[in-house]
Amino acid sequence: MIRFFLERRVLTNLITFFVIGIGGWQSLKVRREAFPDIKFDIVTVSTAYPGGSPEEVETLVTRRVEEQLKGISGIDRAESFSLENQSLVVLRLDEDLSDREKDKVVNELYQAAARVEDLPDLADKPLVKEMTSRRPLISPTRTATVWPRSSTTSSRTSTGWRASTRKATGRGRSWSRSTAGSSTPRA
Repeated sequence: MIRFFLERRVLTNLITFFVIGIGGWQSLKVRREAFPDIKFDIVTVSTAYPGGSPEEVETLVTRRVEEQLKGISGIDRAESFSLENQSLVVLRLDEDLSDREKDKVVNELYQAAARVEDLPDLADKPLVKEMTSRRPLISPTRTATVWPRSSTTSSRTSTGWRASTRKATGRGRSWSRSTAGSSTPRA
């Protein structure tokens, strides 16, 4: 084969220029982005309930949100966390779904969150967020171990800047596609 191309230099040069030309033409068509939009197939539903203990948040908020979300198909796994003052439900969408089907599931999640009823008066409406690369994964926050009234004077001596992750002090539950239709959560 090498001898064939050595004897036919014109053909070899034509093939070389053809391959380089196709590569150059394709490089102009390729979509290039410094920060491409990436979807992580994760949706969170958070509900603030100021003054609620983890047990109250679980019974008065988290379970009601879960009831609305369990009937939606396209959810592979869900985990719920009932923390002090907040309920958080993290949903992982099924990887086998197309982008259009995933968008449909996210829209159904928005509608289901809007249908949640009988929340306590102090509880906010559930907030649905889709994790994409447009939203920062870690956001810096300033924390202090003092009450808000004196936080302005002693903030210089506080713990400084940290990632906005907190140790879970409440209860956590999860359910997956195999148990999504039942009312029994996974341990």
